[in-house]
Amino acid sequence: MRDVIVIGAGVAGLATAAALGRLGHSVLVLEKLPKPGHRVCGEYISNEAQPFLKSLGLDLASLGAAPLETLQWTTTGGSEFSAELLPGGVGLSRLRLDEGLATRAEALGAEIVRAAEV
Repeated sequence: MRDVIVIGAGVAGLATAAALGRLGHSVLVLEKLPKPGHRVCGEYISNEAQPFLKSLGLDLASLGAAPLETLQWTTTGGSEFSAELLPGGVGLSRLRLDEGLATRAEALGAEIVRAAEV
């Protein structure tokens, strides 16, 4: 018996599990994939999101986060552009973010079951 069952061990599910664990709830996370893996995403964490992750006890720098202050892009024709990225953020591998959140959630008492079918 658990207070909460979370379906999915992505960023939202793991952050929810950590936040609820921090509040003393017993949490079970059910994930369909057998192990963490790379996912398609921008691998960007804005400065606005960082205080929440820090409140969960997640240290982004120790996971390898790198500051990002400039947005750069290239057109199919080869033209390059750049602009200041406001308000800024950090770049971090999605795999490392998920692993860090899973470690934090488990440290706060959550149980993660992988290869689960719901």
